[in-house]
Amino acid sequence: MKKLKLIYVSIEKMDKKQGEAVEKFRRVCFGNVPPKEIKEHSVAKNFGRVFVYLDDTIIGGASLFETSVNYCKIKIHLGGMGGVCVLPELRHKGIGSKIVRYALKILKEKDYDVAIHSVDLKDKIYGLYEKLGFKFLKQKVTFTDIHGNKIELDGVMLAPLKFKDIYENIINNDKTFHWGKGYW
Repeated sequence: MKKLKLIYVSIEKMDKKQGEAVEKFRRVCFGNVPPKEIKEHSVAKNFGRVFVYLDDTIIGGASLFETSVNYCKIKIHLGGMGGVCVLPELRHKGIGSKIVRYALKILKEKDYDVAIHSVDLKDKIYGLYEKLGFKFLKQKVTFTDIHGNKIELDGVMLAPLKFKDIYENIINNDKTFHWGKGYW
């Protein structure tokens, strides 16, 4: 395989080629998600993207998100990733793992307490996240859509970044975890 290069780009500094790659990844990897769901649910604050290049071609990436929540009287600064995608012809070569590891590194450098990610339980890709330190939340997880409705979400995973005790408090709790506006 040729040389892979991973980079982090803030949303404000993305160029046209990177923006086009994001749209391509949405079609290729998430074309099965109804447009109404994307419009009404995917409203969380996206602060940056990880891109993976194969020579000069963008072949994958992930969006990075942030929010703060109060859970069991503790303020938690959540960092997360969504839209993790590798072009189909390049899958099963470890590129997705590299994207997730790099995204976790960026989230840790930006001082988030824990990383959160939502997976489709029908897709066995969640094994990749488990290998990289994520665990499923057992309690009910909700978020708020653009209309202010609380929506329940399955397949939410958490990984420790900064404070293991905050991570353990969430993982070992049965109280509903509400992560705020939108999901990723």
